[in-house]
Amino acid sequence: MEPTQQEVNQPESGQQVLFDLESLTATTARSIESITKELKKHKEMLKDGYNNEPTYKRYDEQVKEAKKALNTFKAEVDKQPSMVSLRNKIKDLTAELKEKKSSISDYALEYERISGADQIDIEGEFYKIVKSARLVKSSDN
Repeated sequence: MEPTQQEVNQPESGQQVLFDLESLTATTARSIESITKELKKHKEMLKDGYNNEPTYKRYDEQVKEAKKALNTFKAEVDKQPSMVSLRNKIKDLTAELKEKKSSISDYALEYERISGADQIDIEGEFYKIVKSARLVKSSDN
């Protein structure tokens, strides 16, 4: 039975939209999982292709030895007081930057919620407020 013109013109119910979004999200999540598995398989095949070549294996061993020597030297340099201080400064600045980025995200979302605007003027430059979400498996399952 064909839908009537009135049924076609009516917006979908909130419940139907929610169901459709849930279905679309589930389908896309399964697709992501499938592509991820396929990508892993192909990367492994590529790696096997390299490892089957004797010249590649020889160069790979040379690189591993050089990296080991470099890491040993780097560990010695890292013990110097100036390097320890510098690493601590980098660690502190990285933590501060992460905190500031989280704060600005919260401020921008609140600004958007209150003002209804999707951009903000900061000292004459306009910045678009971009929202982002990702799915993480719940440990409740």
